Amino acid sequence: MIKGARRLIVALIVWLVILYGWPIIQTPAVNQPKVAQAPSTERSIKQTPLTKTQGPAKLINQPAEQLIATYGQPVEQQLTDENQRRWLFHLDSRQYVEALIDNQSNQTQQIMVVGADNDVAPFHFFQKRATLTKKTALPTSLLVTLHEQQFKLQLTPEQHQQTPLVVFKNQTFATLVMQQERLTAVMYLNANRLLQTDLYRVVSKTPVPVDELAKSQQPQTDSQRQLALVQTLQTLRQNNDQPALTINQLPLQNTQNLVSELTSTPTQWLTKKGLQKLRQVRKQATQETDAFLTATDFKQAPLRAAGFPQREQLFYWPQGLNSQGLVLAQQQNLALQLAINNPSYQHLTLLCTDEQTMMIFD
Repeated sequence: MIKGARRLIVALIVWLVILYGWPIIQTPAVNQPKVAQAPSTERSIKQTPLTKTQGPAKLINQPAEQLIATYGQPVEQQLTDENQRRWLFHLDSRQYVEALIDNQSNQTQQIMVVGADNDVAPFHFFQKRATLTKKTALPTSLLVTLHEQQFKLQLTPEQHQQTPLVVFKNQTFATLVMQQERLTAVMYLNANRLLQTDLYRVVSKTPVPVDELAKSQQPQTDSQRQLALVQTLQTLRQNNDQPALTINQLPLQNTQNLVSELTSTPTQWLTKKGLQKLRQVRKQATQETDAFLTATDFKQAPLRAAGFPQREQLFYWPQGLNSQGLVLAQQQNLALQLAINNPSYQHLTLLCTDEQTMMIFD
């Protein structure tokens, strides 16, 4: 017993000498001490394993004909102009796909996959995050090369948890939308689209390149924007085994009046709390998908007089919303997610312009 205690004391003394005495013994006599440096971020980025290119990632930067070969003919085409076009596939099924194609190169820049029956290899819908990370690296930062320049992206802890980023071997990317630790949507995109979507913060000093395609791009019409939102919302419900909603059509004059007055004289429609929130949203430099007003921010009487249904769940984006934003917004906000998937709701009233979006579930 005594011998064991002595060995323990000797080991403890040796450990204390190593811990406190070794730095003093090893102090250089001639050379100036070097300042300790943090681990190189670039080194950790370069060592991040790349994911094998599978599924829709193979279609990025490839001719649009490969989209048709994979998904069939598009059932809807939008943004048709001299710069780019958007193709929608399988609008009324669990295989919803939305693709963005560059008209000049005829190459696919972005594919958004929401329908749960789609192939999203090497992942699969509703896959647990713990299972996914066993085979796929999810970096917290990475370097993106475009036009012989490098841009360093940094993910926040929330983004790394909820919308992690995957890098494939063919130098394309995928944003994974996670809900309750399970995969619910995937957006595949090339380097240019990744930088232009501005989902992740660019921390490098190199300026983000100007998207040449966006300089003269014609905006979506309200009907095209509304169609894309409706189909995305219906697909989200189908993925959760909920029936499709019936879309309420409001008189055009009523919606035009509401849009105009919410812009010019919002006091007629909003409570004091709603007005304060509206000002905060409009002051934001960038559009945030979770920056919306709800039913408690609106006065009920003006909405009822304008022919809107009795408010059950109301969401209003003063800066507008697209289908991609809807997927991200419902992932970030539990109230919106519950409203979309609520089995008791049967109708949707949708007001949609390039600057404003309103959804009422009842």
